[in-house]
Amino acid sequence: MKTTSHLKHILGAALLAVPLALIAADQPNPAKDKAPHGGRLMGGTAVRAEFLVKADQTVEVYLYDQQLKPVAPADQTVTLILQGKDGAKTKVEFNKGAGAFVSKSPVTIPEGAKAILAVKAGGKPENFRFDLIMSPCKGCKKPEYACDCEGC
Repeated sequence: MKTTSHLKHILGAALLAVPLALIAADQPNPAKDKAPHGGRLMGGTAVRAEFLVKADQTVEVYLYDQQLKPVAPADQTVTLILQGKDGAKTKVEFNKGAGAFVSKSPVTIPEGAKAILAVKAGGKPENFRFDLIMSPCKGCKKPEYACDCEGC
């Protein structure tokens, strides 16, 4: 009799776990997802953003939906604020390109910069804050700000 009761509890717990696992599997996992262009991928509620500093020091910002499908630049706005160790702030403005927002000019990134990327897509802006460390990761060799390897 105890075995039957114990088995019912195990079966009940398993049945409850299945819907929860299905819900979790459907959610994006920013830690697991790789940025399509090799930049830093940031999750948001309305939109996901990929931040990338190109070799010519221009900045590109790609937008995606929650399933990482590209969202073409349209009525969204993107703003970047860089703050150096000395507290000086620089605002970076963007043009809308074919598939991304592109900085209007090359960007000088101060040592130890803190970045705030504001993306407005429909409603209230979402702010993504991160350290903009340009030195290469020892594991993946990408700039630290865009590192997605497990070995760091």
